[in-house]
Amino acid sequence: MPREKLKVRLHLYKNMDIQKEFWFWMEALNIPQEQFNKPYIKKTSSERINHKGGFGHGTCTVRIGGAQLAEKMHMSIKAISDKYYKRACSSVGKSASLIKTRFGGSSPPTRTTQS
Repeated sequence: MPREKLKVRLHLYKNMDIQKEFWFWMEALNIPQEQFNKPYIKKTSSERINHKGGFGHGTCTVRIGGAQLAEKMHMSIKAISDKYYKRACSSVGKSASLIKTRFGGSSPPTRTTQS
């Protein structure tokens, strides 16, 4: 995946040093400023948030540009999803046939509660 296709958007708070946070994320991600979209600046203060062991640099969303690349990624995710879905269905099918074998082709006994 070409790094030039990445787009970044920051979610920051009004009391943060916006320029300082931009530099933090540019260095952390090794992505030039041109690939950053306008940040979302939340009007509330970050001081209201509990940062227990926290990060304190806002939130960063990285997106990939380009329709062909997006389609390729969606198809890859679908292929992986389909594979695991089929595997799960196959396991359920095996469990169902095992239950039928154990209970002579009928449904397993159900619990009844006494009132």
